[in-house]
Amino acid sequence: MKDFLQFFESLIPFLHPYPSWVKIFVAIWIIASAILIIALLFVPRSQRGVSKDAVLKSPPLQPIEQKNITETDQRPLKEKSLSFLQYYSMLDSFKDRFLEESEFLAKLKGKELVWKGYVYSVTMSENRLFLTVDATTNEHEMRKALVIFKSDMETKLFSLRKGDYVSFRGVYKGATTYWPDLEGLSLELVVDTKDSSQ
Repeated sequence: MKDFLQFFESLIPFLHPYPSWVKIFVAIWIIASAILIIALLFVPRSQRGVSKDAVLKSPPLQPIEQKNITETDQRPLKEKSLSFLQYYSMLDSFKDRFLEESEFLAKLKGKELVWKGYVYSVTMSENRLFLTVDATTNEHEMRKALVIFKSDMETKLFSLRKGDYVSFRGVYKGATTYWPDLEGLSLELVVDTKDSSQ
């Protein structure tokens, strides 16, 4: 062991003033790193961590009837009545299906939506008003929308309180990492909070 440490010191001279346990630790670290690099270079990689048997055993995807897709896509979005909660349900159904999700969001862009939700906050910056709305009363779910209004809505928006149930109409602009952005067109306070058609 002493010979090994002396050999190691000759390779890395700056370790000479340090105690033996530091030298041993550095030696083990370098050897372990070398073994790991060799293992990564020579061990064959599996394709995405899925074995061939698992691929063969997985059931095939059921095709969706083409007729239904065509009929749905030809109807205007307003007739589809995509609600605030349905928007998030659709995103949940696209988990790990990035192509389908991006196609869904691309079709929404520029469409007019009418959603209902609970006021989370109202802020103003550079003559624009930012209304953050929760889809549910559970604000920890992060199911929110950011609705951007012009300054002429200032009085109406700042009269709202957190938790107020509102119906808002806006043009879908896209989605940030967390929630959708809409260009606000109108907003109404909804008195009946039992309305479930969000």
